[in-house]
Amino acid sequence: MKKETDVLKKIKIITIHFGTNHGSVLQAYALSTYLKSVGCDAQIIDYVPDRYKIWNSLVSKRREQYPLPVILAYYPIAVLKSFRIRKKFESFLKKNLELTARYSSNEKLKINPPAADAYISGSDQVWNNDYNGKNEFSYFLDFAPEKSKRIAYAASFGKESISEEEYANKIKPLLQSFDAVSVRESDAQGILHEMEITSTHVVDPVFLLSKDQWKAFGNSRQSEEPYILVYVMDGLYNELLDYAQKLKEKTGKKIYVVSFKKIKDERIAKCFHMANPKDFIGLVENADAVVTNSFHGTAFSVLFQKKFTSIGKERYNSRMISLLEKLDLKSHFVASGMNLSGEVIEKTIQRNNIENVDKKLQEWIKTSKEFLGNSLNIQS
Repeated sequence: MKKETDVLKKIKIITIHFGTNHGSVLQAYALSTYLKSVGCDAQIIDYVPDRYKIWNSLVSKRREQYPLPVILAYYPIAVLKSFRIRKKFESFLKKNLELTARYSSNEKLKINPPAADAYISGSDQVWNNDYNGKNEFSYFLDFAPEKSKRIAYAASFGKESISEEEYANKIKPLLQSFDAVSVRESDAQGILHEMEITSTHVVDPVFLLSKDQWKAFGNSRQSEEPYILVYVMDGLYNELLDYAQKLKEKTGKKIYVVSFKKIKDERIAKCFHMANPKDFIGLVENADAVVTNSFHGTAFSVLFQKKFTSIGKERYNSRMISLLEKLDLKSHFVASGMNLSGEVIEKTIQRNNIENVDKKLQEWIKTSKEFLGNSLNIQS
């Protein structure tokens, strides 16, 4: 029988590690890599629900906009457009993440869960029911064997509150079964507090690895010219480019873009629409300044001590704001639709407080590693 003082070695992590999203795959890589560095046998549960297959995803997103014949006609084009970049990400996952066998449904996880001493849910928006659906409970570890240890690390609801009482009542007993809970933003702590669940506010897993570790891991790109990097999520690039153009006019630096589709705009010097996760790291590392609407674009800008501006989207900004508030960097956040005046630009691209920010960040990282160490009975 396992004693309380025994070190938990075999760890299985369930997170959103798949798909074409630099942040998702890099946070999964970071958490598993850190746990291995402190003596754990850490694996990512290769849970890829059927709803994320191209056809199912296309139907769910387009059905309200277009009739089925139009979707059928567009399907071959969607497959061709996504094939090359999906292959790049799949190649990255196979080379850099230790994965279990593939699971495509909650039912299959419950029938034959991968063996582990402890299960970790997180990070990323694993608890966002708008994305994952109101009947998705795998990320609440409902498949874990009864006496196994359950931990949430930097889990995110991705939003300010849960309005659906029925859904909250379903997840509350699952969350109460966790041995330790940590979240990625302060709003998530508020949601859990309403459920009378204690939680710790920890760093996103990408901060568990040092700047030097990320530099060594990324594809360093040597550019003959300084550039402003625009990192686009959800195809919402117009406002970001407007802002980057103002920086370009002020600094004379060219605009590079990382996006998941090729953007044709005369303001762009280079568009990296086929960048893999290592390319992304190199591009952020070598940028003179970063303009992004992405949480992980923001996180890596902080990590690499860049001048940066984070432009909000219509919703799901709480995780970005929470990170910036925690590190006294809220002035770098610009709400969507805000007047992009010269004063705003001056305020958001100044990085005179790097030493103070780094001190706050290192203290937060220490607390986060202590959370993992105490939860898993390991020493960092």
